[in-house]
Amino acid sequence: MSEIPSQLLREMIEHADHEAPRESCGLVIGSAPPHTGGVPLRYIPLQNVAQGVDRFEMDPTELLRVSSAADEAGEAIWAIVHAHPEGPSIPSISDRAGAHHPDALHLIVGRTPEGGHEIRAWQLPDGSIDGSPAGAPREVPITER
Repeated sequence: MSEIPSQLLREMIEHADHEAPRESCGLVIGSAPPHTGGVPLRYIPLQNVAQGVDRFEMDPTELLRVSSAADEAGEAIWAIVHAHPEGPSIPSISDRAGAHHPDALHLIVGRTPEGGHEIRAWQLPDGSIDGSPAGAPREVPITER
């Protein structure tokens, strides 16, 4: 189970709402990766440079800048964040194929059937879409603190 500060969750939802109908994307920087006991410290919204509204690609220049700054500060990418503005918080095939940070959680800001927001966390193997147990997404329970 991972705990995420309420403020960070609000920032992710606000960013998703601001970018809709496009998918928003960003990073949660933490003290260390979540599987080593790291805690989330801050949310950094990034620009989605993907064409269309149903996928995301983080601006590579921004991604390099933020990840380098985190490394220099002794921090880590704790989570990759993106939104499914009109759908559930379940990883799509393209989400799974584009997963390149296996130590980070993948947080998806989605919509409930009632129109509210939900954020769910997943561990996604590195770029795996073969459906094998090793390649299957695994949901990680999160709680708000």
